[in-house]
Amino acid sequence: MEHQVKLGYLNIQSLKNLNSPTILKKLNQLKGLIERKQPDVLAITESWLRNDRKYDALEIDGYTLFREDRPYDERGGGVLLYVRAGLEPNRIQVPRSESADQLFVSICFNGNTYVIGVVYDPPLKKNYSVNDKKNFVDALRNSLVLATEVSNTVVCVGDVNVNFLDTDSSLTRYFSGMLSRIGFIQMIREPTHYTSTETLIDVLLCKEPRIVTEPILEELDGFSKHRYISCNIGVTVTSDDNSNSTTALGPSSDDDIIQDSIRSVNTTALSLSLLRI
Repeated sequence: MEHQVKLGYLNIQSLKNLNSPTILKKLNQLKGLIERKQPDVLAITESWLRNDRKYDALEIDGYTLFREDRPYDERGGGVLLYVRAGLEPNRIQVPRSESADQLFVSICFNGNTYVIGVVYDPPLKKNYSVNDKKNFVDALRNSLVLATEVSNTVVCVGDVNVNFLDTDSSLTRYFSGMLSRIGFIQMIREPTHYTSTETLIDVLLCKEPRIVTEPILEELDGFSKHRYISCNIGVTVTSDDNSNSTTALGPSSDDDIIQDSIRSVNTTALSLSLLRI
């Protein structure tokens, strides 16, 4: 029997005005999504909420809601985490970048402690420089390192607006190099954002990939142009009449082991490219 934490991630592009029929429809769709998917943790980016309002309508029975909003006079951004109440969630205080949003919580499951995070950083704009984007990457690095002090099983999802498919980009190399240095892997390999072109700007970062299943990407109508991302986190518990054994999820074949090795080589190559910048 499998015992795993079900994680979902969604860029929702605004829940701000709950008096708007469009936003109310989106909220009902969100509640329907949670009812269908039954995630233990649902991470959301671009909530667009204001930190001077309560938004009681966002509360969902059986879940604890955590928010990291933009200041009331700033448009956009914001991240949320819905965490099933039985997981004993606790918020972890992490550094914050002025132009980015980060939220991390610890959860307890089957006697193990995990850390789940969600991040958002806006696309580059006129008043937002490449250095600002690198400052976000540095702040995220500090948060991930801090999270590993709570648990070595850290999973972070979100929209970072760095296209991982563009391996010639200095920002992509900078981000990938940061992950390599602290031992994290970006597990998503295919486009997550679709407009006139497709880009990979959403992340599923983890330090222990063998206990995270391969992410599933789905297109959902009514939310945004980002795919819904889901995965399972934890261990596979096999029980029989004589004994109980616990094994971490990981490669189950030579092909899987080869793929892990290829990923490691690719990450190292990206890090070496960074050193030549």
